[in-house]
Amino acid sequence: MTQLAWVLAPLAIIVVLDLMIDIRGAEVWAKIKGQRPAADIMVRAMGKQFNWGFTYPGPDGKFDTEDDLQIDNDLHVRWAKSST
Repeated sequence: MTQLAWVLAPLAIIVVLDLMIDIRGAEVWAKIKGQRPAADIMVRAMGKQFNWGFTYPGPDGKFDTEDDLQIDNDLHVRWAKSST
């Protein structure tokens, strides 16, 4: 019986602590992951056996048209927005 207590007591403590972390962390997780900013650019990525293929929409902003730009192995994303 004491062996069972030595197993169940730490298990209960760990479960309670884990639930406390989950409950308190849910609010922070919702703040971080809940509101995503609007995308500035859309890129279609296709994984192949030995490389990646990236397709950028053309001036019309739509995929699968003749003005799309297709590039292998180079992903170019603007990372800093200007304020103007």
